[in-house]
Amino acid sequence: MRKFIIWFVLFQKRILRKPMFQITLLLIPLLIFLLYSFAKDNNALIDVAIFTEDENGYAEDFVENLVNDSTDVVSFYICENEDQLRRDVLMEKVECGYIIPPEIDKLVNEFYRDGDMQNSSLDGIVKVITRNSSVSVKVVNEIVLGEMFSCAAFSILDDFMHEKHFNDMSENDANSKLKGYFNNNRHRQMMFAFEYADGSDNIMLNQSGSNYYMLPVRGMLSVLILVASMSGVIMLDGDDKKGTWGRIRVVKRPFFNYLYILLSVFPVAFCSLIAIFLTGLSTDFVREMLIMSTYMFLAAGFANFIYVFIKSIYVYCTLIPILVVVSLIVCPVFVDFGDIVKPVKFIRSILPTAYYLQSVYSFLNQVKLFFAALLFSSMGIILEKYKPKVKY
Repeated sequence: MRKFIIWFVLFQKRILRKPMFQITLLLIPLLIFLLYSFAKDNNALIDVAIFTEDENGYAEDFVENLVNDSTDVVSFYICENEDQLRRDVLMEKVECGYIIPPEIDKLVNEFYRDGDMQNSSLDGIVKVITRNSSVSVKVVNEIVLGEMFSCAAFSILDDFMHEKHFNDMSENDANSKLKGYFNNNRHRQMMFAFEYADGSDNIMLNQSGSNYYMLPVRGMLSVLILVASMSGVIMLDGDDKKGTWGRIRVVKRPFFNYLYILLSVFPVAFCSLIAIFLTGLSTDFVREMLIMSTYMFLAAGFANFIYVFIKSIYVYCTLIPILVVVSLIVCPVFVDFGDIVKPVKFIRSILPTAYYLQSVYSFLNQVKLFFAALLFSSMGIILEKYKPKVKY
């Protein structure tokens, strides 16, 4: 065991001297820094302008509530006048703009009291300025409607109480007491609570201050780990040509090759795991450790499995950028194309990155990750042991 630890340490020192691994390790902090800088410059995924002529009334509070409720997904800001709002929409600085009338609370209550929206005398309460019709505008509409509901919420409660408890509500101070209870018990919270398929809490989406621009980090790191495993194959091929490991018996070479590639993945996987914790993407310490460890075996097995069939190192090197690009596009790193393009799901089933990313969300996918690692690793070792050594 002591000899193995010494060999492990010396091997890691040797790896860290190689330019290909140095570049891969430097890409991890650089990637996080670039995404963090982008997130800092872009406050939200959807920027929305809002304006009201009311300076001291309910409409001003309405606008301030929307601004205060801004998140990393939808962010509201106040325009000085309507012309600025229209200009910002026209110049594509914002997705859309909302013009709030001065007496919005009275207008909403009037709209509610009319009962029948079809026959209401109001053509519209809030004016929406938009460049085009999009899903984003519809999402923002729901947020504004949620805030508008608070305008009529007390009226709805008041009508209900008068209908059910008319005698009690006829007292002089009953209405003021009801208003006081209503204001004291109002509280804001997320309407939706997010969790993973296995029932664990999705901390990233449940925290209002979460930075959604950092979500692709996990997928990019998994691709870098895949690159590290394939770089280990290149390093192994170079050692074989030099006869560095010539003393190792032929019968042990298949397992040694796999172990060599696996240990070359370790520094990149270790730094990636630290990056996941630092960016707040981690779900659970033990789970992240197990998933990352299993993915190391899968990446090493995948790289070794390909090398068994492609002994030409030049052809192998050309596959690296291809696999990187395919993994970034096909696997759900940025956007999930699986529901749009059906063949994507088949291509994804043979890529290690997809197994890793999917394993975060459910125990079933973690089992799939384990068996994929076992399959690729064992197949690479077995085929290397029994396949004739032919150089193409």
